[in-house]
Amino acid sequence: MPIPFFALLCYLSMLYAFCCGIAFYRRLSVSFKILTWLLGITFLVEGGAFLLAYSTGNNLPLYNVFLLVQFFSLSLYFNYSIDTFRRHNTGVWIGLIGVSLGVINNICLQPLREVNSYFILLAGIAVISMSLYSFARSMLVREEEASAPNLLQYPQFWVAVSLTFFWSTSFLLWGLYAYFSHFSKDALPWVHVGIRLVNVITYSAIGTAILRYHIHSGRQDAVR
Repeated sequence: MPIPFFALLCYLSMLYAFCCGIAFYRRLSVSFKILTWLLGITFLVEGGAFLLAYSTGNNLPLYNVFLLVQFFSLSLYFNYSIDTFRRHNTGVWIGLIGVSLGVINNICLQPLREVNSYFILLAGIAVISMSLYSFARSMLVREEEASAPNLLQYPQFWVAVSLTFFWSTSFLLWGLYAYFSHFSKDALPWVHVGIRLVNVITYSAIGTAILRYHIHSGRQDAVR
């Protein structure tokens, strides 16, 4: 099983997305700058997780802490990319409430050394809901602007699609990970490959969306 190959491919896709953000950082909006920093942190976390897996045999504490950072960062992204969120800082409040529930989950229900399936479920539902709301808001605004380009040309649309794909598949893959870790550890390598492939698709798509934002930099970033 060529797991190192898929891991390398995952790292390269993250590096590609991060470099796309850094290359055009000054011209990016606040939301895409937040996304760029999240990509950089993700790259560092994946490297640290690789080292922890070989040195201690358990990198879940790092991943579980990173999940909190990731959820809050994505909430901030939507807060600044959707006009109705930005007016009332809705994304900030969603992020703070979600992180608080995640900390409570780590203290009372699922410790850091276990898969935080409850928080993954919560975060997935929240991110998918924000992505779907972004779709709906985008379509509503484009209908009001007769001269607006096709929705498929907007990078924010593809970021939302990528996040919906990522978190939808995460439900299945992390559920399988928890199951096979208890009943069939021989199947875990296949789950790892699935997780890596989902990451490659997601980060490659986000990096390309950032490039599209640079191309359409003359347009407004926020959905309004």
